Amino acid sequence: GDVETGRSRLLRSFYTQRLDIQYTPIMVYDEPLAAPYDTSFVLLFSGWPHSHTRFVRQNSGAITLDLASRLKPPAQAGALPTKFYDGTTHKTYQRPSRAWEEWHCNTTPFRDRPLCQTYRFQIFDPDGNSRDTEVVLDAVKGRTLRATRAIPKGTFINLEDAATSLFIDYDEWDLLHSFIEMYPDALMYSELRDFVVAYGYQASTASRAGWAVSIANVNTFVNHGCTEEETNGTHLPSYNEMNFSPLLARHMELLMVSQIAKRDIAPGEEILQNYLHFREDGNEGGNSVYNAFVNNMCKTKKGLVEVSGVEDTHDEL
Repeated sequence: GDVETGRSRLLRSFYTQRLDIQYTPIMVYDEPLAAPYDTSFVLLFSGWPHSHTRFVRQNSGAITLDLASRLKPPAQAGALPTKFYDGTTHKTYQRPSRAWEEWHCNTTPFRDRPLCQTYRFQIFDPDGNSRDTEVVLDAVKGRTLRATRAIPKGTFINLEDAATSLFIDYDEWDLLHSFIEMYPDALMYSELRDFVVAYGYQASTASRAGWAVSIANVNTFVNHGCTEEETNGTHLPSYNEMNFSPLLARHMELLMVSQIAKRDIAPGEEILQNYLHFREDGNEGGNSVYNAFVNNMCKTKKGLVEVSGVEDTHDEL
């Protein structure tokens, strides 16, 4: 009763008063090992810190090895240094339970947001996802993605793309860069990095932080829209939802990086999105190098992937 009311009021205040309470991001999780007691935790980070990216690392083995390097070995042979906690246990703290999703989408102001009202259900609605696209080769741009039928505003476009992506968390990304510096002649590792930079994007919420790249879907050929008018594809979450949303934290892959029709898309129209959203500091006033690249791409129509005629298949990747 009183505890639930107070907790709900606290979490709503974090969402609605972002200018007053500077916690970014906010995570919630339950501790099932505390059963039969009902124990939940709210984690407050400040300014998307390094401690958060470490908390949401994807590899449970890396977390276990970190733990092993910091704990004193038990005095008794054959004993473990912890009773319950290790990297696999930690993974259960990174995404909230379904109960938190239900609370989120049945509590104001969260329940009135499109994520809860519309897209939570649309994931399970075949009519809410359009696969009516085809890859068309362009002499300047290379591969483009075009609609083969009308795609209504708000429809997912090839939602499977979000489920067929390679994800590299920031810790792994840093390790990859260090490995390339140590072994520059191991070219496939630098090619892996270059592939992710050319085709991938930064994708971070409260439950995940790192780089993602499509490995088996045509949405990877969506090009940049240079004006607001021609950009017809977009992504869902607002700033506040990336900061705190148990729904988004649970369905990060599908609801964070999925392509949505920003407006009605006509048959034959090329699908375009804003590449500035691909970098966390890529908006106006952010990453000047990346912004300059995007601006130059609008002038030349050429991106990071070299186009060597329509016969190019990029099999080397």
